[in-house]
Amino acid sequence: VVLTLQLPPRATESSLPSPSGPTAAFTMEEVKTPGAMEEEDKVYVPGSPEDLARFFAKVKTTESDALSAKHLDWGWKVLGPEDGAALAHVISKNKTCITLDLFVNEIFEEAGVAVGKALASNMVLKSLDLQQAQVGVPGAKAIAAALKANIPLMSLKMHYNH
Repeated sequence: VVLTLQLPPRATESSLPSPSGPTAAFTMEEVKTPGAMEEEDKVYVPGSPEDLARFFAKVKTTESDALSAKHLDWGWKVLGPEDGAALAHVISKNKTCITLDLFVNEIFEEAGVAVGKALASNMVLKSLDLQQAQVGVPGAKAIAAALKANIPLMSLKMHYNH
């Protein structure tokens, strides 16, 4: 980050405003290293090891912990459509989780479909909270289809999905 002080023409130290007077204008300019990418600018192949690493960092857990936990509380984690493959990975691979909370995450339709498809193969999950996940009609249909195969699921919260 570069900090630039803009002074009027021919300004001298003695002509600078006093602390009690008007302040000088400051501008902030972000400088990026050539070739460097910000984390949010990177594109990951859904479900790839890099994608899963990104996801587990986002939810602040390890893959091992996520795949062995009985309760995953991932509400309010700012999950989005890019997290669908990783969510599906956890849902299909975790054989101990009985409660998965994903409320108030805008995962949207594509990730909702991925969750639904993974849910069909999970025979352990008993409670799934998708309130305000914005899974839309396609996500809801995939989840409904999974309910035909997923007998153990006893609680499904889907309030405020559009």
